[in-house]
Amino acid sequence: MRASSRSVFAFARLICGSLRVLAINTVATCGWTISAISPAPLVASPRGLAVAADGTVYAVDATPQRVVHLTSTGRRLGFVGPVFGDAHDLAIGGRGRLYVVDTAVVGTVKRVDPDGRATTLSH
Repeated sequence: MRASSRSVFAFARLICGSLRVLAINTVATCGWTISAISPAPLVASPRGLAVAADGTVYAVDATPQRVVHLTSTGRRLGFVGPVFGDAHDLAIGGRGRLYVVDTAVVGTVKRVDPDGRATTLSH
């Protein structure tokens, strides 16, 4: 589960085992509202999740070993960076860079720049 200034995002296994990214929005007068922002095909096997300053969502999808980029309403913008060996989690850093933990090699952290170029920082 990760938070942005507007919403908290979480992965949830819903009816019949489908996986969705949920947006949990705070509403001053009513408490919480929950809406599914991605149907299962957008994130087949989710692991990590990060919310950018602009409200878009990045999710590690373990099935294709890719990072999926979604709008705050759940529309897929595409994949980010290369195919990873065993991507596990991610975080957003400065300058729009993503940091992805790739456990195919123990302790590997890869930085993905906004242009999609990936650099191995440690392993």
